[in-house]
Amino acid sequence: MIKALILDFGGVIVRTEDYSPRLAWDRRLNLPPGSAERAVHGSEAWIQAQLGRLDDAAYWDAVAGALGLPPEQIPDFARDYFSGDRLNTELMDLVRGLRHERGLQTAILSNDRPQLAEKIRALGIEPLFDEIVISASLGVMKPNPRAYESVLAALHVAPEESVFVDDAPANIDGARVVGMHAIHFRENAGVRLGLESLLAEQGA
Repeated sequence: MIKALILDFGGVIVRTEDYSPRLAWDRRLNLPPGSAERAVHGSEAWIQAQLGRLDDAAYWDAVAGALGLPPEQIPDFARDYFSGDRLNTELMDLVRGLRHERGLQTAILSNDRPQLAEKIRALGIEPLFDEIVISASLGVMKPNPRAYESVLAALHVAPEESVFVDDAPANIDGARVVGMHAIHFRENAGVRLGLESLLAEQGA
């Protein structure tokens, strides 16, 4: 029987709906489109930060260095960079319903920096989740099996008793390797239908 729903954060719980602020910084810095995004979320510094090997100050220094950005502009850049992100309120309503009506445990499993915990609190969604597991605290990232095993252990559920939702195919494959049910996030309707099908099959 399905006992737990585990969600990725970036691209699932929060999604970038407006890329124009990031592209505006590309133009401002006379860089090719996509440069800001590659520096923030596509660099070796980003990987090291997600593994907990690079603190916040060093991470943003690396981003600034990659973009040729003066250090004093980092706060403005960071604010603008994330300003196009939006909370997936429809999915949060689904999570709330599954907790209250089905009694499912819920958790977040995310490859991210420790600061993600602050962002989750600021969004007001922390009470919707029994566990929040961030790669920087583990020292491993999805799709490493240890990442999935850590959240399963925290929830005290077996892999086959859980459903994992992520927008990255590699992370979906990783969850299935350890025996979890998994749904590749493309849109909310697909997640809803996938969960309904799994719960029906399990007799929930």
